[in-house]
Amino acid sequence: MVGAVSGGHAAHRWGRRPVLLASLAVDYVSGIACAFSANYAFFVAIRFIIAASTTVSTLALIVNTLVYYGISLNTAALSGNMYLNFAISGFVEIPAYLLSIFILNRFGRRWPLCLMLLFGGVACIVAFFIPKHLGWMTTTLAMAGKFCITATFAIIYVFSAEIFPTVVRQIGICMSSMSARVGGMVAPFVNLLGSYWAPMPYVIFGGASVAAGLLALLLPETKGKTLPATIEDSENFENGIVDEE
Repeated sequence: MVGAVSGGHAAHRWGRRPVLLASLAVDYVSGIACAFSANYAFFVAIRFIIAASTTVSTLALIVNTLVYYGISLNTAALSGNMYLNFAISGFVEIPAYLLSIFILNRFGRRWPLCLMLLFGGVACIVAFFIPKHLGWMTTTLAMAGKFCITATFAIIYVFSAEIFPTVVRQIGICMSSMSARVGGMVAPFVNLLGSYWAPMPYVIFGGASVAAGLLALLLPETKGKTLPATIEDSENFENGIVDEE
């Protein structure tokens, strides 16, 4: 979180390449130092340096991170072999990322993001209301949800960077990245709610995904448009006053 905010300001002030190179150098040194940690306090201090120096423009919304890690961490609750389920959960990301490249170029940003979030959310909600003797269907729907949320991760990286105007793009990206960490922190605790009601984690993941998908329709389409350079350009962009490239 600290790295996301401080990195954005540093990149805006001193430029992208110097800050990125400095961050990678600090990452390298700090990573080696972690191996020689004498105690936990020293290890935490080194990890803080690594986090603060990581300024790569990584975009994700809270919902994407929440659902992505929530499903990944909850594969053991699915029917069947948990090791196989975990392997499938990782494998579905490959076609998801490949598909996102195609749909970004063909259909734009807004509608693919909306539909993927909606489909993934509905799949998660329906998954745990399937009868227990159809466990394979529950696992299939959960993997479909993981597929969709992985694709939205790739889409939102591009989409968010295009929405922010140039003058605040780096800071905006880093603030979004910092906010996404909240979803990652909450996901394990949402999974614990399954001890009270088994379908609850997936209902929360699905509901959040559906809500985010509907809210995505409020964003302007950026495909084939001249990207905003100033705050004023961004306001015109949101109002539909844009130039075609």
